[in-house]
Amino acid sequence: MELFQRISAMRGIARWVGRASLLTLFLLGPAAMASATAAEDARIRHLLQRATFGLAPGEIQEVRRMGRNGWIGRQLMPDGIADPALDEKLAVYPALSRNSAELLRDYPQQNRDNPQGIGPPGRILGELQAAQLTRAVHAKAQLREVLTDF
Repeated sequence: MELFQRISAMRGIARWVGRASLLTLFLLGPAAMASATAAEDARIRHLLQRATFGLAPGEIQEVRRMGRNGWIGRQLMPDGIADPALDEKLAVYPALSRNSAELLRDYPQQNRDNPQGIGPPGRILGELQAAQLTRAVHAKAQLREVLTDF
C-alpha cells in the first residue's frame, strides 16, 4: 500500500509541475520568444560583421530566413550566386575585361606626345581599386570578397 501512495503522490506532483510549467510558458512565452529572437539576431549580426564588409539592408532577415548554416553554405559556393546588378556596376571599368596586350594598347603612357595620359599602371590600378571597392559594397557573395581582400 505504501508504494501505491508514493506513486500517487508523485503523479500529483508531476501534474502540478506540468500545470505550473504550462502556466509559466503561457505567461512568459512572448518574452521568452522575444529573448530568443534577440539572441539569434545578435548571433546573425556577429556572423555578418565577420563574414561581410558590413551589414546591408535586409541581410539580417535573409540570414534569419535561410538560417546561419544555410547562408554560410551559399556563401561557400559563390559561383552559384547570380549578381547581375554587380555585373552592371563593374561594366564601367573596362580594364577588368582586357588582356595585357589590350591594356597596353588602350591605356597609353604619358609622354611628350601624350602629356594628358595617366599611363597604364596608374589608370589600370585606379580601375582595379574602384572595382574592388564596388565589389565590397555591392556583391552578394560577400564572403568571397572578404577572403579575397584577406
